Amino acid sequence: MPERPNTPSRIDRLGRKGDPRRTWRWHRGDPDYVAEFGLHRTDVPVLIDIACHWTDTEKPEDDSLYAPIHAWRALGQLRAAEAVEPLLATQDSLDAFGDQWYLEEFHDLFGLIGPPAVAALATYLADRGHGEFPRISAANGLCEVAKRHPEARRLVVDTLTIELAKGQPDVCSLNAFLVGYLADLKAAESALIIGRAYAVRRSGESH
Repeated sequence: MPERPNTPSRIDRLGRKGDPRRTWRWHRGDPDYVAEFGLHRTDVPVLIDIACHWTDTEKPEDDSLYAPIHAWRALGQLRAAEAVEPLLATQDSLDAFGDQWYLEEFHDLFGLIGPPAVAALATYLADRGHGEFPRISAANGLCEVAKRHPEARRLVVDTLTIELAKGQPDVCSLNAFLVGYLADLKAAESALIIGRAYAVRRSGESH
């Protein structure tokens, strides 16, 4: 029987896959990182470490630049719940850099992980110590979990509605996105809170 490739060689090949913009359907399984690189649950810790390097200010000039993106995509496909908190912890730094990748991809990553991601996402969303767009990313992740996993819809809707009901005037963009995510989930049960949010917004605009 051929010897199974060791982790470093497989991870190294994944990290040199190249420009991730060529593989934008990853959240639909194309490419299938797990199958292509023979990844296993035992690879999760090293993939998390690589993924978190996207915050590095000193970046390589070759294709390994994109290793963190391929790593977090692989973590999503592995349904690695233990990756949620470490990746959420990078968001404020990424936001400070003006990074767009996390805003474009983390919600899909969290959606693939599914219900095990909900608690960490909800805690992050409720924490006003985080930036507005990082919190929007967490809310988007919750919405994506509910879309992919209907059994999580009620909990997600309740979480988003509670956050919207706080009526935080200093996070207008977050409030608008919360309304949008509830609309995406057809959350008729949140109509009263959504109506109040619109009323508060109109009141603020009139002053």
